[in-house]
Parts: sequence; structure tokens; C-alpha cells
Amino acid sequence: HSYYDYAGGGVVHLAGGIAALAGNLLLGRRILRPPAKDFCPSNAENAGNDGAEQLKEALQETWQRRFDCTEDDEKEFRPNSYLQVMGVLNLWVGCYGFNASPAFARNDPSSVHSAALSAWNTTLAAAAGASGAFLHLHFFHQNIDMGFLCNGVLSGLVCLTGA
Repeated sequence: HSYYDYAGGGVVHLAGGIAALAGNLLLGRRILRPPAKDFCPSNAENAGNDGAEQLKEALQETWQRRFDCTEDDEKEFRPNSYLQVMGVLNLWVGCYGFNASPAFARNDPSSVHSAALSAWNTTLAAAAGASGAFLHLHFFHQNIDMGFLCNGVLSGLVCLTGA
């Protein structure tokens, strides 16, 4: 069997997956930001050298790990819909370059047709993913969730780019 990696998707996803695994193994869980009220204790400011020790201990205590406190996790990781939509649109434009640009490397007259077809398929895949997510939300949840729709768009783009 022969394998032709058209746009380098296999190499890119393998390298990204290995880098993510190595980063997770080396760094561990994510560290949360300290709460603002606990960042600089008031009794440590005027106590001189002993105050510096108290400040150091207070800073070490407030920098907790992720999943240690459910309330802090909810404050830290609340969704931002507009940032998610902007990220999806950036990835969508990137998929046009990732899917359509290798067609121009062949240097033959049919490369323009292949690039146009690839761009059209990218648009259809993203629209199909968004439509599937919309139908699922409409029939099973009876509401519209922007994050779910964005994940539908990404699912369509990932399905197409991998193929």
C-alpha cells in the first residue's frame, strides 16, 4: 500500500500530539492565578524582614494547582464566546491555506481547478459541521450554544483536513 500525505497533515498532527504529550508530562497541571485579595497580605507589608518571609509563604500558598478548588476553577475557566468564535474563524482561514495551497506546488494547468475544488470542499465541510451541530442543538437541547456551534465547525474542518 502506498501513502501520500497531500498537505503534510500526518506529520503536523503527529508532531503536535507528541509536543502536547511532552508538555503535559513535563509541566503537569496548570497553575491558577492567585486571588487578588490574597496576593499581598496587609500584615506582611510593614513587618520588615519577617514580613518578606510571610509574603513568600503567602504567595506559595495562594498559587494552587488546577482542580484543587471547584470555585476557583469556575472563575478561571469561564467561557468567552467572542474569543472562541474569533479562534474558529482564524482556524477556518488557516484551513483554506492548508488544504488549497499544496495544489499549486504541482505546476500544471489543472492545479487551479484542484485548489478551487479544495477550497470549496473546505467551505462545505465547515458548513456541514455547523449544520449538524445546529440540528443536534435544536432537536435535543432546544437552545443555541455558540461554543457547540464552533465545535461543529471545527469538527467539519478536522474531518476534511485529515482526509
